[in-house]
Amino acid sequence: MERYTRFYCPCCPCQPGLSLEECFKSVIQAPVPLPVDKEALHREQMLEQKLATLQRLLASTQEASESSWQNQTEDGIRKELIALQEDKHNYETTAKESLRRVLQEKIEVVRKLSEVEVRNTACL
Repeated sequence: MERYTRFYCPCCPCQPGLSLEECFKSVIQAPVPLPVDKEALHREQMLEQKLATLQRLLASTQEASESSWQNQTEDGIRKELIALQEDKHNYETTAKESLRRVLQEKIEVVRKLSEVEVRNTACL
């Protein structure tokens, strides 16, 4: 007569039940399986908790992404504004230098013209 049991030890295939050695200890220390309905309920609750956690994580990631994007945009605008101000300053400096040179040349031309007029009037 064969005896069926739900316990099986892969280490002891010739003994259908548990021996009192390692097999018995591993089953005693193993967690007790929940009944099917409770186990399904437990799995469902775990999935709901994971889903809620993922939703919170997604929301916080979206907030961080938007904040980072806004900061990068503001930083980019600041950098562009600073670059434009530097370009403006360089242009103004170059323009002032050019005007100073033209004015200096004009003064030199007027001085030479005066000298020529003085010589011409002296010769007459």
